[in-house]
This record gives sequence, structure tokens and C-alpha cells, in this order.
Amino acid sequence: AALSTTTTGLSLTAGVTYYYGVKAENYAGLVSSGIYTNGVTVDQGAPAAPASITDEGDYTISLTQLHFSWSASTDAESGIAKYYLCIGTFPGGTDEVNDYDAGTATYCIKTGLNLTTGVTYYAKVKAKNGAGLESGYSGNTDGITVDTTTPTAIPDVKDGMGSDIAYSTISLTQLSAN
Repeated sequence: AALSTTTTGLSLTAGVTYYYGVKAENYAGLVSSGIYTNGVTVDQGAPAAPASITDEGDYTISLTQLHFSWSASTDAESGIAKYYLCIGTFPGGTDEVNDYDAGTATYCIKTGLNLTTGVTYYAKVKAKNGAGLESGYSGNTDGITVDTTTPTAIPDVKDGMGSDIAYSTISLTQLSAN
């Protein structure tokens, strides 16, 4: 007796759920009650690409992680199974991270990176549905630049609006410095 089967030549309709039913029959001709699968939905359409992706800001001081969030994608038949994140040093690039499995959340804190000060990083994301079909990529982020350099110190601060004054102001409501 076969323990699996494939039925071909069917005319299935996208978006419809189909169920397999199985019964057992012995040599005496007695038949068991039927049992059915939990169903499978036909999904021939890729999910919609996430409409947008954003980064954590224009600059970061981290050399090991970047934060991104994106709009949710949709797929009416089989839902979104996961998102894939790419990070590169140019718009559309994947030279830093290529198709990282970000799970089903619409955000990712990608750790373990080896980022470089002064370099701008861009990200894009795509969705994969329950049937294994993938969307195209979203547009790119506007870029986030790594900046770990401390600004130069201010060499001099003076009390007042001109040369440094030695005495307090007569005002009880304001102070000035330059």
C-alpha cells in the first residue's frame, strides 16, 4: 500500500484551499472512516514588495549594528513567511549583507557588522510568502553614515557678547556668551 500520492491533471484555482481525504480498506473490504489534511491553498502570486524602508537616522556611532524598519508587505493567499534584508555601501548594494533572514517582524537590528567610519550604508528589503514566492525589493533607505570621530574642542568661550566680561550682568533673567 502506498503511503503517499501525487495527483496530476487537476484544474486548481488560485486562492482556493484544497483538502486530501484518506480512507483505509482491508482485504475483507472493510473501510475506515476518513481523515483529511488541514488543507493547502493555491498561491501563484508573489507578495507585494514592502512600500518603504527607513534607517535609524542620518548618522550612527556604532561600528557593529544598524537599525531598520519597513512597511508590512501583504499576500492574501499564503501570508508573509519572512523578510530578507540587504545592506550595501551604495544604493541597491548587497556588499555588506545579502538577503539576511529578518523573520516576520517589520524591523531589524542587524548586529555583528564590521562597519567603517565615514562610509554611508543603504538597505533594501523583500518579502517571501508562505508558498515560497518572493516580492521585488523595496526602494533603498536614504543612507546612514558611520561617524565615530569626536568633534574638535571649542578653543575659547567668553562671557558677554563681545570681549570677555569680568563682572556679572545686571539682568536677573538672561546671560550671554560667545
